[in-house]
Amino acid sequence: MLLSSCASKNIKGTYQSIFADAGMFITTINFKTENKFEYIISGDLPDRNFTGYYQIKENIVYLKFDPPKEEDIVNIPNDSIKSIDLILFDDYHDFALKNDNGMEYHQKLLIRKNKLLVYRIASEELIKRIKKYSENNNFLFPGTKVKTKRYFLKKID
Repeated sequence: MLLSSCASKNIKGTYQSIFADAGMFITTINFKTENKFEYIISGDLPDRNFTGYYQIKENIVYLKFDPPKEEDIVNIPNDSIKSIDLILFDDYHDFALKNDNGMEYHQKLLIRKNKLLVYRIASEELIKRIKKYSENNNFLFPGTKVKTKRYFLKKID
C-alpha cells in the first residue's frame, strides 16, 4: 500500500481530459480518500476501469494500479481486432512497475494550476500537445480536421 509523502497537496476529486484522445477516448481519474483512485478510459470501445493507490511527491502524482481481476480480463481472438486493440491501448496496458527515486508506479502525472499533465508511459516525456480531431466543416474544406492542442486533465468535481 502506498502512502502520500506530501499531505499538503490536495488533489481529491474528479479530473477529466479536456477532449477525446485520438478522437475517441476520454480519460477520467477520481482521486478518493485513503490515497485510492479510479481510472476510467471511455469512448468508442468498451470502457476500461482500473483502480489503485496514488502517492504525491513534490508536484508529481504516482499511480500504482491494482492487478486486474480474473473476471475483468477480456480474451480477444487472435485476429485483426486484436492488432487494433494493441495499437490503440498499448500505452495504457503497460503494467510493468517503474521506479523514480524509490517511488514505484505505473503512470505519473504532474500537478500544475489545478490541472494534471500526463507523462507518456513508454518514454516518460511530458505530453504537451496531442492531435485533436474535429468535425467542424466549412464551405471550402469539408471533412475532419486535425489540429494539435494542449492536453491535460481538468478538475471537474
